[in-house]
Amino acid sequence: MIKLRFIGTGGIGGVRIKNKLSKEYRRFSTFLIDERIMIDPSEDVFEFEESFMLSGFTKSARDVFITNSSLDHLSITAIERLAAVCGGICVYATATVGDEIREIHGVKFIE
Repeated sequence: MIKLRFIGTGGIGGVRIKNKLSKEYRRFSTFLIDERIMIDPSEDVFEFEESFMLSGFTKSARDVFITNSSLDHLSITAIERLAAVCGGICVYATATVGDEIREIHGVKFIE
């Protein structure tokens, strides 16, 4: 059975509630599949992990898919942190995204 975790379902123009523990707080859209595949990780994933005491789920990500290069889907900071925390990740994305992340230590880019 596939395990799908919704870390965020908001967009770049969405309403941002200040209380991060509120059910109404909308993080950028990010998904974690089977604890190892992350789609469109934003910086919110680290805050989510800390706020809800889910230690270690960011460390389990090995494969990262970036669906497009807009700011609510591509976070260079999140890619850098994931690569450091995980000891290396594979990033699957378009050539445009690859141009942005190709030089990040610990990232293997696959177009």
